[in-house]
Amino acid sequence: MVAEDISISPAVAQLRGEIVTMLTQIEDEDELLDLFHYLKNLVNGVDMLEDMPPHAIKELEIAIEESYDESDTVPHEEVMKMAREWAKG
Repeated sequence: MVAEDISISPAVAQLRGEIVTMLTQIEDEDELLDLFHYLKNLVNGVDMLEDMPPHAIKELEIAIEESYDESDTVPHEEVMKMAREWAKG
């Protein structure tokens, strides 16, 4: 039996460690389950768009295209001001 070379780069090892650290900070079971399914699909090479209906993909493509048009955006500072006002009630 020949040992398989499973060496990884230090950068990959560090990223894995940081991901595990972040995982330990998530308390919400639903969020963890969503993340689990996402990672499972990623590892298994599942294309998440594959299961989306054509109309949803078209809407997503339109939204992406519209996101490049900055004429209809709100500056971050203004959004934060609105959020603070909303939080005050």
